Amino acid sequence: MGLLLEKDAKTEAAESDGATAPYVAAYNGHSEVVELLLEKGATVEAAVSSGATALYGAAYNGRTEVVKLLLEKGANIEAAIGAGATALYIAAEFGHLEVVALILEKGANIEAARNTEATALYIAAQNGCLEVVALLLEKGANIGASESAGATALYVAAYNGHTEVVWLLLERGANIEAAVSSGATALYGAAYNGRMGLVKLLLEKGANIEVAISAGAAGATALYIAAEFGHSEVVGLLLGKGAKIETALSTGATPLYIAAQRGHIRVVELLLEDGPNIDTAISTGATALYVAAEFGNLGVVELLLEKSANTEARNIDGETAVGIAASNGHKEVLLELLSVPKSVGMRIGKT
Repeated sequence: MGLLLEKDAKTEAAESDGATAPYVAAYNGHSEVVELLLEKGATVEAAVSSGATALYGAAYNGRTEVVKLLLEKGANIEAAIGAGATALYIAAEFGHLEVVALILEKGANIEAARNTEATALYIAAQNGCLEVVALLLEKGANIGASESAGATALYVAAYNGHTEVVWLLLERGANIEAAVSSGATALYGAAYNGRMGLVKLLLEKGANIEVAISAGAAGATALYIAAEFGHSEVVGLLLGKGAKIETALSTGATPLYIAAQRGHIRVVELLLEDGPNIDTAISTGATALYVAAEFGNLGVVELLLEKSANTEARNIDGETAVGIAASNGHKEVLLELLSVPKSVGMRIGKT
């Protein structure tokens, strides 16, 4: 390298993506090479096509010594790529604790955010970088800062299953009921993904078990969403903590209805043990038995029949569970329904 520079090789020559020798050397952690290039006149702020400078590249890969050198040489600590991420943000994203500490020590803006308004704390929480989260909080990061959809560090940590991060954020005073734009809280996010341990922790910390979202599946609670995705352990926990089993969407769909539709046998068992109205119908008149028959969910149909679900219930078009099972070709379901000692003729087809 030294010989090439003595022969007047260009220190600013770039590859097709704009990467210069200082950038690739910094990215790969070659501090001595970076120092030599800078001494020979290389520009410390030269950036690739994305806007990433040598400092960003070094922070991305956790190259602490290179980051230190570049900052000593006057690199812009707040330089951001096109999407708005700074060196602090990208170091926090990948959990590079030493780099985060160094950049903060050098005065980086702890609240600098991406175009999505996500901060370093947010991305560290999302990725479960516990030590980085702890450091950022210690240095005064805004624990309630949210990205453009309203998600806070607490929400995204819960959604992604990072129990220790959630615990730390709650201990530091995070708002347990902070919600994203849809109305989903940390409890809802944890239930959505079946995070059993986190659901338990959030309930122990006082999370509102009945909070419902207001967009999408409007009216869905933690119990509903856990039932929809078949998270039986979460469903059992929520029921044990007193979650309301009849809470329904604006369409009238209950946890039992959605579990029957999706064919989640164990969830249906748990819900039936809690004694719901088995024949509650949605706005179209379909009951849990009807929708289970519609989708050919034999095991669910059997459970519902054991609990005396009404085989004569009709939807708004006058169709019964027998009719929809026959229409959709679900032979085994049809046979099970016809085994119930009632008038077959009255149950087939529409009136």
